[in-house]
Amino acid sequence: MIELRVLGPLDLRSADGQPLPSVLSQPKRAAFLGYLALATPRGVHRRDSLLALFWPELDQEHARTALRQALHFLRKELGDETFITLGDDVGLNPERLWCDGVALESALDAGRLHEAVELYRGDLFAGVHVRETPTFEHWLDGERDRLRRRAFEAGWRLADSEGAAGNMVGAAHWANWAVALLPDDEPSVRRLIELLDRLGDRPGAVRAYEKLVRLLGREYELEPTAETSRLIQEIRLRVPALDAAQPEGSSALVVTDRTPQPRVRGRGAFAIAGLVAVVAGAMILPGVLRRAENNSPGDRTQNTVAVAYFKDLSTDPAHKYLADALAEEIASSLGRVPRLQVKSPAAGRFVQRAADDPRAIGSALNVRYVVEGSVRRVGDHVRVSVRLVKAADGFRAWGDDYDRPTADLLKIPEDIARDVAAGIAGALSPSERQAVSLRPTADVQAYDRYLQGNFYLAQRSVPGLTKARAAYEEAGRLDPGFDRALARLAYTYALSFTYNVPIPGIPRERVLERGLELTDRALRLTPASSDAWMARGHLLAERHTRTLEGVIPALERAISLDSANAEARHQYGWALTLVGRDSAAEASYRRALDLEPGRVNTLRELALCISLRDPQHALRLLDSALAIDPTFYQAYIARAWLELKLGDLTRARSAAEMALRLRERAGGAAALAMVELREHNIGRARSLIARHMAPPFEVDQGSIPIVLWELGDTAGALTLLEQIPRGARLWSNLRGTQFDGLRGEPRFQRVVETARPPGATP
Repeated sequence: MIELRVLGPLDLRSADGQPLPSVLSQPKRAAFLGYLALATPRGVHRRDSLLALFWPELDQEHARTALRQALHFLRKELGDETFITLGDDVGLNPERLWCDGVALESALDAGRLHEAVELYRGDLFAGVHVRETPTFEHWLDGERDRLRRRAFEAGWRLADSEGAAGNMVGAAHWANWAVALLPDDEPSVRRLIELLDRLGDRPGAVRAYEKLVRLLGREYELEPTAETSRLIQEIRLRVPALDAAQPEGSSALVVTDRTPQPRVRGRGAFAIAGLVAVVAGAMILPGVLRRAENNSPGDRTQNTVAVAYFKDLSTDPAHKYLADALAEEIASSLGRVPRLQVKSPAAGRFVQRAADDPRAIGSALNVRYVVEGSVRRVGDHVRVSVRLVKAADGFRAWGDDYDRPTADLLKIPEDIARDVAAGIAGALSPSERQAVSLRPTADVQAYDRYLQGNFYLAQRSVPGLTKARAAYEEAGRLDPGFDRALARLAYTYALSFTYNVPIPGIPRERVLERGLELTDRALRLTPASSDAWMARGHLLAERHTRTLEGVIPALERAISLDSANAEARHQYGWALTLVGRDSAAEASYRRALDLEPGRVNTLRELALCISLRDPQHALRLLDSALAIDPTFYQAYIARAWLELKLGDLTRARSAAEMALRLRERAGGAAALAMVELREHNIGRARSLIARHMAPPFEVDQGSIPIVLWELGDTAGALTLLEQIPRGARLWSNLRGTQFDGLRGEPRFQRVVETARPPGATP
């Protein structure tokens, strides 16, 4: 089915997932196609009304000719069967073309709120302007406002739902999401302020108010109402001064032990305990970041620098990726200068959320300098403003503006990196200048698509993964020798297989083979590609699920080539867990989090790794993961089982119920069934696991036998266990203490031995 995305950046894909630039390059015809899909009442539209909308400047004869030409062009590009003609009316065949705007409204009408907010990626036809069409522009303005308002209301409904369930962090997440859509809606901002205040994030509440003040003053020359002003004054009286709250030289990210909190009793209530809100609401990652007292300014070496994420000042949301991408590329270029020690933007992301101030970033990351800046892309020009700031006092050491055509996009990060490096370390040697100037490709369009792919991949979501794959594919098509794009594309194939995300035109059984072919191509071009070796390791883990043949050597090679590759560190930790090397796995996870503190999946894996030895620390790590991503259902599942082990049925129930609300998976159902059994609700327990006992069998179903054993059905538990595919993941899971009741059974031991990977630690 053809996919048309009109919410946010305009995108059109053929049935096999390939972009259709021929249509997108013609704004009026693309807008015409979008109107046919979206306009109400849905169905066919009168030609006369289409003429008035899109060709008002032409007389009747020439307007009809323009309409015929547009339809002929679109039929040729999309196929005759995509269009419906009834007399003088024309429309689109909904069985041939899917539109995200239509899907959004269907999801909202059906109450599928999570699906709806996932579809809303930006304003309708963001950045699209069709000249000499005032009636269409008027329709477009109205539709933009209407859809934005509907998405805004959905966000608040999700916030209310999470709040009612006791998940105040999730409520704040969706409230922030909604307010970002209508930032000048004062009652909504006031609700957000009250919510942040209840959560304990009073500095964040103050920041939300100050942002409203600036917006109202700039756009309307107004001030907030007396009601909002009174509210913020009450909150400000309860906010300790930053200087008083933190000793000199301490980090903005304060690391504390998990403080016991009052437990919320009653069904459906879930208090995430121990979350510490810092400055702007960034959440603590206990045991991951170094303690603040080790980060005094006197410890900073001369040539240490952190690159902060740049601010996006572009008016078109489609260009949002560029600000993050340029910061990443500048950090990468600086990292090739041996005299510099560089902290990546990912390392400072949470400091920026807490306090977007160079002094706070420098203190938290223990660096002498911080690079900050902004990016504005307008038409075919990019303007990047950069400052090199002394972290000790916040004063500027150097700064400049780079106003370039987008055709110079390849040159922008290397020019900035060269100037920044010289500002820190002095004149660069010829070899250092050459290292900074290394270009991954000579094709600027391929480079642009590669940067987009990096931005989408970092979102760690299914839609983001799909967009990243498409961007890398386009980059590879534009430059078949672009090894970085090929390596990242291979990694999207690995992730797509792991998370069962379909790739158009490629059967699932061929995904691993195609991914490995891509790594072979990338490594033939650049044998020292860390990303290619990382992708290869992940793909081999999915291909050789029992033996893990070649997996660990590939990931060790990736790390040896780039010790700062946080994703490779995570994958290496996961592979080590699968063969029972728990201490080494824990060390690898911790190193990944040192490099990139906000990795929610790494926080979860580390929590699982240490849960037996230190369950309270494991809970703190899961708290942190859920604070960063309140929709991370796997962390809720892990939390439910851990609370069961600790004997807190109320919290275990709440976590399991939240996991099942987010996604219906066997792990969550089994955890909730165990709670029901402990509360003597046998019928409910049986009902919960019944729908997870049928083929096809997956490793995820490995928790169901625990419930069957608790029900007294040992034979049934073993029979189900024997039907789950053997492999390292199953063997690793069966090491858990929850299986101790089955461990003496000979049939259980046979499953364990046939699943054990070669060389695994007993």
